[in-house]
Amino acid sequence: MIDVTLTTVGTTLSYVAKAARWCGGKGLVWKARDRMTISILQNLHIGVVHECRALTSALQPAPGEVASRIASGLCDRMNDIMRTILELQPNQLHCCIKLIAPKENPTEDDQLGTWARSQPFDDRPVHQEPSKDFHSIDKNTVWCAFYGRNDGVTNWTRVNCFSCNDLLKQAPLFKCDRDNWQQFYQSVMVFPINFAIGSDNRSFSRLGFLAFDSPIQNAFRGMPNIFEYRDSISEYRDRLLDSTCFHFGAICADLLGAAIADAFRSTTQPAVLPVVKPTPNHRSHHPNPKKRRRR
Repeated sequence: MIDVTLTTVGTTLSYVAKAARWCGGKGLVWKARDRMTISILQNLHIGVVHECRALTSALQPAPGEVASRIASGLCDRMNDIMRTILELQPNQLHCCIKLIAPKENPTEDDQLGTWARSQPFDDRPVHQEPSKDFHSIDKNTVWCAFYGRNDGVTNWTRVNCFSCNDLLKQAPLFKCDRDNWQQFYQSVMVFPINFAIGSDNRSFSRLGFLAFDSPIQNAFRGMPNIFEYRDSISEYRDRLLDSTCFHFGAICADLLGAAIADAFRSTTQPAVLPVVKPTPNHRSHHPNPKKRRRR
């Protein structure tokens, strides 16, 4: 009975293979993949590269509301492309740009403030006043990992991307000074926003971070879990190179760094720019995104 079944399956697969060859199966597969690639590259080109160019212009002679709105639009576009790559629903992924806050004196802790966010906001806490939304770098595992600092649990080696698909599982190792982070973040992927300060392409100054987060587990499929590589960051970096979403996120972060560098090149610490205030039509149609799952 098993032999008959296997024979039948084999015959069926043989007919399918012949039909695919007759119809130009390889060509059809290639065309489908090519259309997908064109869609992503087109959105990257027009939606991200062109808007980064507009952002550079809007930051001169000084940052203002126009630049902030362009930055918010960039978050939307980068979020949309990343969702396409990962096949996620609108409420399953969010994107934001965080900038390093200026210091009034050298003894102050390094802090980050959120400049722009993608929509919808999904009822997460969004401060109307930017000065109330600063968070200490030393009190957050993500930022400590980028700066090679000790977060109280791990003495991190500097990383070029922070990725985790199950923060709840890693909660004993994950430090965050934001209240109720578990309600909004279960998967995260973060990139540094840098700009070169030398022609050797080895010296950089950091402006902030580009962050993607999701209320669902395993949102960033194929990305390595950084907590499993705390003692082997070089291997972690190698694993990152096998991920499409890593390369897309890194490209976006580098584009942002080039776009906003001139506005801060003369300062040692960039200023936190005005944040676009949320309006009622920015709210999510799904107030509890945690319940939504990939279809």
